[in-house]
This record gives sequence, structure tokens and C-alpha cells, in this order.
Amino acid sequence: MFFALLASVSLMAQVALKLEVSSNAIGKDEVLQVSYSVKNASELNSGLSVSSFPGWKIVSGPQTSQETSIVNGVTSSSIGYVYLLLPQKTGKLSIPGATITADGKKLSCAGTTIQVSNQPSNGGSMPSNSGGGSGMSGLQSLLDQFAGGSPDEVESGNVLHRGESAEQKIKDNMFVRATPNKKSVYVGEPFVVTYQLYSALGGQSKVTAQPSFTGVSVLDLTKESQPEMVTVGNRRYRAFLIRKVQLTALQPGSIALGSVETSNEIPFTAYDDPYHQQTYTQLLKNPAVNVEAKALPEAGKPADFSGAVGRFQIHVVPQNSQLPAGENNTLHIEITGEGNLLPATMPQVSWPEGVEHYDPKDSQSVDKRNFPVLVSKVFEVPFIGDKQGKVTFSPVSFSYFDPNDGAYKTIKSDPFTVEFTAPLPKKTNNDNSFGTSITSVAKILGGVTVAILLILLIVKATKKNKKLPNRNKEEKKEQKSDEAAPWNLEKKENNLEKETVSNTPPTLSNTETVAQSSETKTEDQQKKNFDIELQRIMLCTNKSEMYGLGSNMIQELLAIYLNVPVQSKDQLLQILQQSSKTESDKGNILQSVQSLQDQINRGLYSPLFSDADKLHLVDGLNDLRKWTGL
Repeated sequence: MFFALLASVSLMAQVALKLEVSSNAIGKDEVLQVSYSVKNASELNSGLSVSSFPGWKIVSGPQTSQETSIVNGVTSSSIGYVYLLLPQKTGKLSIPGATITADGKKLSCAGTTIQVSNQPSNGGSMPSNSGGGSGMSGLQSLLDQFAGGSPDEVESGNVLHRGESAEQKIKDNMFVRATPNKKSVYVGEPFVVTYQLYSALGGQSKVTAQPSFTGVSVLDLTKESQPEMVTVGNRRYRAFLIRKVQLTALQPGSIALGSVETSNEIPFTAYDDPYHQQTYTQLLKNPAVNVEAKALPEAGKPADFSGAVGRFQIHVVPQNSQLPAGENNTLHIEITGEGNLLPATMPQVSWPEGVEHYDPKDSQSVDKRNFPVLVSKVFEVPFIGDKQGKVTFSPVSFSYFDPNDGAYKTIKSDPFTVEFTAPLPKKTNNDNSFGTSITSVAKILGGVTVAILLILLIVKATKKNKKLPNRNKEEKKEQKSDEAAPWNLEKKENNLEKETVSNTPPTLSNTETVAQSSETKTEDQQKKNFDIELQRIMLCTNKSEMYGLGSNMIQELLAIYLNVPVQSKDQLLQILQQSSKTESDKGNILQSVQSLQDQINRGLYSPLFSDADKLHLVDGLNDLRKWTGL
């Protein structure tokens, strides 16, 4: 028997241009961060095109950054163009949209408006993907040290004595630091970098620029935290967490960690005039820091090494250790540990004789609550035993590089046994949910086959809402039976256009009416063609042919609905997601296609095939027709 497994429908990450602002309402003396982010583009074909910013002063920008992040096995990328703007007046000010060409497509985003008032906005938040997808909230209030601070701290820190400079005093009492947990790593080895602001002064600070990274993948670990009291040298500071990221080197060489910039507003009083206070603003950023990435050694590299770096364990178990021969089973291969599992491929499995296996699916999860980050990767492999008896699976091996020991290691799972019992009785074509009633009707009609009755059911279901000309009941029954008969398929196809014309009301001389009639004719013909395709599916004797017809019909329905040429399902689903259709319609169609594709995948590698499978497929296709209006 022929077996195959179609790849499941994958909803690929969409290439898009997005506008993000730090806040929709700010004070007249506050800085607004504006980020134009190109999401998931592999290549930029042009620069960003954006008009001027009327009513704004550009403090800095555009600053560019390029980042990649991995969350639960899903890789996303972002290229950001960031502006810092200062309003020149109050009221509603516009932020313009922009255009760019990426991956050969022209992308655009709409503009927005910002409410600028005389009152401060209490430090509005940055967008979650500021600076090109950092996943960190910036432009936030980092410190307000007067609250809870002792009078001595305020007096000793925020008081200017004769001859003291506010600028120098801020530099002496505040700084930003980027701290990696390692100075040297291997390619593929994750390491963590912490960005913090240290201050011995009272005041308020805001993040005005985030670091950008190249040559690494990025996973944000930032979470809300309270400042810590730390000692640096002989001085006590409050340390505020700005950002914490896990970086993984993608190539050997020096990795620049980038800089965080903060805008710090510090109020000072004069020692000889305590009632006079003046606020000074100063920008601070961390010094440049680099981490060296080394290539993995060639010596001792196992043949099955696929790129995993860290420390891991492996567990391999079947979904069922006992089941009838010919029934579907799944082999679960789970690799867990600390490190980088993204490049890891499925370990080699020695399949026992008499066991058929099919294309695996894999998924990855990440627990980023702590560092080292805990990761797991699961491979699920469908398989079937073709005869009765016990089979033993050999241990499955997995190789990785341990950066702590600087050596390659290989781990193995435990062996296990699967018992295939006697196969289930083979189902006949009459074994379906309509079996009893269909058999009874077949006896009454004397020799009419079950397949013909199933076709009549489908024809009736697809035409139940269509009005028929006035005829007596005997004429309608005779016409339905004749039209549904398999021997008349060719004749019916040749006469589709004639039937459509005969059922179309007489046209008027008005040009608009003629166009509407032509449109109705085309739509009716498409519906009739799909009715015939459903009948062909019901007549299939080979499940590969049946599911092939079903897969083709899915593509045709999507292409007509989107008014584009027929192409792969993945491409059509991408076009659907980018279309202007309502979110409700998109969701219904995506769910319907996914359900159909799951059914096709299961059916193709199942050894069973019956009329119930045909009915199930036809029902799913009719649901998709309903959502697409065909």
C-alpha cells in the first residue's frame, strides 16, 4: 500500500513595516521615541523613506539596529530605524508614515498623532520592541530616589558646594555599565549581558537609546525589578536594571555589546542658598565592551553533531508500547537542558524491520525566567508496525558540545520495546456513520450502489439552498438522479456553460446589468465545477488520488477567494494574512484549512480507507466553500 505524509500548513512569519511610538501622550519637555521596524525581512532593497516631522525637533536619529530573537522555537528578526523627537509646541502633532522595499516588496505603514500637553506624562513607556525588537520597555522612569531617601543622602548628594560643577558631580556619582557574564565564548554558546544604571544622586532618568547587536541571536530576559544597593570602590550606589539579554554568537570574532544611553534630570540646591533649586540634564552611556567568540574545535567532533552547545539529556518513548499492527503510533524524542538547541536536528533512529516511519514534527520551548535559560526540543515521529510481534528499539544517540569542559559529548537513551498485537478487522466500504440507513435504502431501490447514494447526498447538500424551476416531484427526482450519475460527468462538464446561460434571467440593455449577469454566470460556473470535483472525490477508489484532489481544491478555493493565480498553500495563506479581509474571515478560513490539512496528513499514512473518509473530506471542503463564498 502507498503511504505518504504531506507537510502541515505552516503560517510563516510575515514581512511587515511597523510604526511604534513610546507614548501617545507626552509633556512638552519630554522626548518621544519613534521606531520604524521592518519585521522578518531577509533583505532590504531600499532605505527607509519618511517625510519630515512637522512640529518636532529631531534630537537624534535615525539610529539603526538589527536583531534576531528566538522564543519557544520561533525565530523572528527586526531592523529598526529609531528617532528621538522633542515637541516644539503643544496640541496634536503628527508622526508621518514611511515606506521601504524589503524582499522585493514595497512595504508601508500609516502615521499616527501624539497629544502634547503642558503637563508631564509621568514618563510614558517605550514600545515593547523599541530599537528594532528589543522586547524591553525603555524611556521609563528608572529612579526617583527622593522617595524614601534620608535627608542626609539628599544633602550630601544633591547639594552643590562652592566651585563644584553640576556636570562633573553627575559624572562622579552616576554611570551606566554593560556587564557580560563571560569575556570569551564558543560559537553557539549563550551568554548573558546586564545593562545597569548606578547612581548616588536623587533625580529621574530615562532610557533614550537601546543597544543594537550584530552577529548574534538575541533573547530578552529583562523583567521588572527593584533597585539594589551595591558598593563600587568605596561608594554606595543604587543599581537599576535597564536591560538583560541572552546573546548567542553566530560566528567567530569580536562581539560589540552596544551602548545604553540614559537622559538624567538631577535637581541640585546650592550650599549657600538651600531655597534655590536648579535641575540639570545630562546624557550617560556605558563604555564599549566586547566579547570574543571562538570557533568550535574540529578535533573530536562526532559525525552526528548538529550544532547543539550546552549540557543536555535525552528521553525517547513511544506513545503506545502496545497496540494492534497497522495502527498509528508516535515516537517522542525529547532533548532538554541548558544551552542552545536551535540548530539541533533529529537524532538518528535505527528503525526495526517491519516498522514504517514518516516525516517528523519538531517544537522547541524556552524558559527564560532565569539564566542559564532552560530549553527543550521535542521531535514527534509517526510510525506503524506492519505485522504482529514484539520489536526492540536500539538506544538513540545525541551529540553536543559542552563549553564548560571544552569537549564534545554523546548521550544515549534507554532501549525500549513495542508490542504489535493482532491487526484490527479490516473495515469495509459500508462501515461508516450512514451504514444502516444507506443499506436499507439500497435494498429498496434494488441494486443501486452505496457510492451512488453517497453522491446523491452530496449533491443534495450542495444544492439545498438553490431555487429550482417549478416542476412536479417526479421530474425533479429524475433530473437529480441523472445529473448525479457518474456516467454523465463528462456530458455535464461539456454542458456547464449552456446550463448556466439557461438558468440566467434575460439581460437588460443596460451595460451595468449585463456586467452583473456575466459576473453571476462566472460564479455559478465555479460553484458547479466544485460540485463536480466533490463527486469525483466520492468516486475515488485510491486514497492518494482522493486526498490529492482535495488538496488541489483547497488551493483553487483560496486562489479564487483572493483573486490571485493558483500557487502553493503556504503562499496563498501568506497572501490571505496580508490581505484586507476581516480578521474574523481570515480566522475562519485558516482554521478550516488547518483542519483539512490535518485530516489529509492523518489519512495518507493510515492503512484504512473507507467511504466515511470521503464524507469527512467532502464535509470539510464544503465548510471551506462556505467561508470563501463559493
